[in-house]
Amino acid sequence: MQRDEPSSPTLAEPAWWWALQRKPSQAWAAFLRVLPVAAALYGLWVAKSVAGLLTRPIVHEEHSSIDPAWLQTIMPAMYVPTVVVWAYLNWAGWQFFTHN
Repeated sequence: MQRDEPSSPTLAEPAWWWALQRKPSQAWAAFLRVLPVAAALYGLWVAKSVAGLLTRPIVHEEHSSIDPAWLQTIMPAMYVPTVVVWAYLNWAGWQFFTHN
């Protein structure tokens, strides 16, 4: 006895191969091209800023153990990594709670 059921395509059938062979979108490809350049420029900016501080003597304020020039250089340099780490942890938490 043969059952008459509509056959549903599986992922291995040729009708569904397009889903496995998709190329990344143009926007994503452009982002991946720009990301290394942006990271290199940011690294160069941080390196030049710190190198400029290393050439001058450390000056301490009255009750401070840190030179104000170091704070003016290091604090802005930490903004980008802090935001990137926060965004990644936010995304990872979102993925965890949406899939569990």
